Amino acid sequence: MTNKPLSQAEKIELIATEVMGWEKKGKWWQSEKSLFEAPCSEHSTYSHEGYDHLHLEWNPYEDWSHWRQVEEKIIEKGMLQKYFNKIFHAIDATCEHDVITADLPTRCDALISILQES
Repeated sequence: MTNKPLSQAEKIELIATEVMGWEKKGKWWQSEKSLFEAPCSEHSTYSHEGYDHLHLEWNPYEDWSHWRQVEEKIIEKGMLQKYFNKIFHAIDATCEHDVITADLPTRCDALISILQES
């Protein structure tokens, strides 16, 4: 993958497809329920024929509950140490507490950096 500058929408799409394993279907993100049960408000998700559909307003850059979904996938995929190291260096952390207090854009951009290296 190249390191060209991405818009926030492109970054969100990269996280949704590469980390979450979702597909874009019109105005919805789709994933098989067996792969991921996506908790969301009743206004932005629905189920149909064994799939979860999340409205494209899903945004881990602005919503902590969306970011927590991403973190769960990072852990499931064995990416936690690589992610932790990337964010530690991205914010010039001096201790683990600095990583824990990183804001959402910093967390997402650290993950994007890892995805672009792959």
